Amino acid sequence: YTGIFLFLLLIFFLSPISGDDWGNYLIGKLGIYKWFSVAVGMYFDWEGRLFSRILINMLTYHKWLWNIVNSLIITLIIYFINKITNKKNKILPLMLSILVIFLMNIYMFSQVGVWLAGNITYLFPLALTLFYVYYLINCKVKYNKWTILILGIFNILLPMFVEHMAGLLIIINMFVLVKNSMKNKKIDKLFLVLLILSVVSTLTMFLSPGSYKRSLIENVEFNNLNIFEKIIYNIPNFINYTFIINSFLIILLSISSIYLILVSQLGKPDLSSIMCSLVGYMLGNMAFISIGMFISSFTEHQSIAGIVTAIVLIIMNFGPIYFGGIKAFSIFSQMNKFKIMFIMVF
Repeated sequence: YTGIFLFLLLIFFLSPISGDDWGNYLIGKLGIYKWFSVAVGMYFDWEGRLFSRILINMLTYHKWLWNIVNSLIITLIIYFINKITNKKNKILPLMLSILVIFLMNIYMFSQVGVWLAGNITYLFPLALTLFYVYYLINCKVKYNKWTILILGIFNILLPMFVEHMAGLLIIINMFVLVKNSMKNKKIDKLFLVLLILSVVSTLTMFLSPGSYKRSLIENVEFNNLNIFEKIIYNIPNFINYTFIINSFLIILLSISSIYLILVSQLGKPDLSSIMCSLVGYMLGNMAFISIGMFISSFTEHQSIAGIVTAIVLIIMNFGPIYFGGIKAFSIFSQMNKFKIMFIMVF
């Protein structure tokens, strides 16, 4: 990990600032008061990403500090991916975690790696979210005032980076709340508070006057779509960035295909069961999208529609256990709950 950090530090030390980073540099040059006052002003005039904007104003001017922090952030992303997915500390998953970063195509790396504003907005909260997931999985949460204070501040600040990570944080908190409440047969008050804080913080960002004004200027046609129409609209972009220009993923999928071919030659996998399972997951996802589109038709605020949809799907998933065996909500009772939650988050 030290070698990864030093290699990244060299890359970022050699990279210049570019684009709107120059404007942010001039703001950062004016001092601490301007870091905060400009961020607050932009909250009312341009965007609700208050906390990421403060960091952008500070770190763009002090690029030497950004070089260190960003190198640490990406190293932590690799570390947490490896620790979350690689329980047995095998070398292959670690190498794959490293290659995911270093084989990123140059266009994507320029957007989230060396462009300071994009990097702080999109990559910083990813590292923080991975840390949060790692903490929830591997550490026993202590229900004391310091835990409540630290996690509370975390759930207030993280949504102020960027919208999609704010939504993911809410879903994580809902999942943990339902899971712990089912396990302990009572409401988990800590995660109920954290869920409320993350929702309030997210709504504070989404409903900022600046976000509304910006939506009237930028991507007007796209912004008028509901959240699920936006997902469908972006499917070509998803295919392009995930598969077509992602050579690393193409290599992995090719290796996986070879493995499946070898298994089919050496054994007798039940292809009908495999195909039925794939069709079932596709139909399930289509049902999820339909539910979301129906809910989004009742509100103009798509963040609210997304949160309500996630709540409905969680109730449908955990309802038979948590609500006393109501069979109307038991359609997922034969499926692995963690797989369902993964599909919902995806």
